[in-house]
Amino acid sequence: MNFFEPTDAEALTHAFPHLPFALKHRFAGNPLLTLPKLAELVRDLPRDRLEYNSGKAAIDQRPETTPTVDLAPEEIVHNIETAGAWMVLKSVEQDPAYRSLIDEALMEVARMRGFGSLSAAGFQDIRGFIFVSSANSTTPFHADADENFFSRFTATNISTSTTTAIARSHPKRRWRPARSSTATCPMTRNSTPDVPPTR
Repeated sequence: MNFFEPTDAEALTHAFPHLPFALKHRFAGNPLLTLPKLAELVRDLPRDRLEYNSGKAAIDQRPETTPTVDLAPEEIVHNIETAGAWMVLKSVEQDPAYRSLIDEALMEVARMRGFGSLSAAGFQDIRGFIFVSSANSTTPFHADADENFFSRFTATNISTSTTTAIARSHPKRRWRPARSSTATCPMTRNSTPDVPPTR
């Protein structure tokens, strides 16, 4: 299966991993990324690999005052369209099926860049994160140090991110409006390619 369709033939060879660029993806409809399968994954993951809160937060919300959701993790996924919440499933590559999905997708990127293996392409410490979010939810400002492909599925309110380096969150960094002008993120999308990547 082909997962990605570059909108710029040189994006993966010249821009990656230093500059943001757009890609079309074909993850939508993958059985592993449907809400029922994600609910199963949530049920099987250790609790310390789940993070979830209310989507009704301010962008400068302090971690200690972030509103919570009075629902069990599986219920949040099953009711994500009305739950008013967001959730991140961390290190999903530890599940064999999701590891296979991540490796297949990154191997396609490696081949497009002219490499025959993930290690030759420089992919190390591969980790996968899946974000499930209600529409119009806000995640308070934070900074992650990582290189990633962020694939967004707006039709189903599901988004997944496969990261190729350790993600380190810095919740103590405070939001300032001036940060908006420099916020960028390498992104893939299943919509039209002429919308510039945003964070």
